Amino acid sequence: MKEKIITPPCYNPSLSEEPRNQRIKVVPPVARESLLSWLESSGRLHSSEESDDLKDYKMAEDINDFLDPELYPLDEEEDQEEQL
Repeated sequence: MKEKIITPPCYNPSLSEEPRNQRIKVVPPVARESLLSWLESSGRLHSSEESDDLKDYKMAEDINDFLDPELYPLDEEEDQEEQL
C-alpha cells in the first residue's frame, strides 16, 4: 500500500474559494504610478532633439510607388482572359 504524501497548503489568493451565497472579496487595486511617470521620475525618459537630417528628408519615388500601388492589377488581367 502506498502512502499519500501530504504537502502543507500554500497561500495563493488566485485559488481562494468563496461561498456562493456571499459576495466575493475584491482585492483593492494597488496605487501605482504609470509607466510614463515612472520613466520621467527615474530619469530614464529623455526628450529627443530634432536633428537636421530629418528636416531635409524627402520621400523617394520608390516609397511613393509602394504607398500608392495599383489595386489588384492581376485580378483585372485574369477577368479579361476569362472573357476571351
